[in-house]
Amino acid sequence: MKFLPRKSYKSYKQFALNSVALFTFLMLSACATTSAKYYILETPANISGDIQKNTKSNTYNKEQIQVNNENLDGPIIALLPVNIPSYLGRPQLVTRTGAFGLSVNESQRWGEDLSLGIARILSNSVSSNLREVKASSVPLRMGISPAYTLQVEIKHLEGTLDGKVQLSSLWSLHDNEQRIWQSTYENSVKIGNTYSDYVRAYGYLIDVFGQEIAKVFLDLHKQQKK
Repeated sequence: MKFLPRKSYKSYKQFALNSVALFTFLMLSACATTSAKYYILETPANISGDIQKNTKSNTYNKEQIQVNNENLDGPIIALLPVNIPSYLGRPQLVTRTGAFGLSVNESQRWGEDLSLGIARILSNSVSSNLREVKASSVPLRMGISPAYTLQVEIKHLEGTLDGKVQLSSLWSLHDNEQRIWQSTYENSVKIGNTYSDYVRAYGYLIDVFGQEIAKVFLDLHKQQKK
């Protein structure tokens, strides 16, 4: 009976231990992924479509549904790809842990690209609040001829559970010739202590942001009509 040389035996033993460790890691990773909860952004039904409501409100209704808007007879506002901070552009939900800290939760994940979700809610909100002039906002894509383009850069969109979520952004509106408006926008909302509350707050803040954009557009549209 032949025995492995001592050096070869040690190498084999180390290989076996590494294999077991790798297998365990893969199993744990698979379990973590399987048990993850996924979220998408939704529009708060209680505020969308009414730009007369107070955009500085710090509460929201927890009942959320998606609003469908089809205002295609008037001017089209094409929303360019929404820029978000790199630390938010990941599958996991991100919360604040202080002035400089972030927490990335592996088991709480987005079921869509966050920037695309923001674009969907924002376009939906703007369109919902421009029915009186039959205008609509849609993400920029082939096959449309927009009268205006909308640029949005999200500076901050995060907060803490059982605290508040804050939105800070820079946005501008352009016609075919030049920029006709540029402004910053900030708002915040108090939330509960669950990640569902956190996601609802995102939808609320983006929807109210869309209302603000619609207000500005209506004012500019009325001025152009004079």
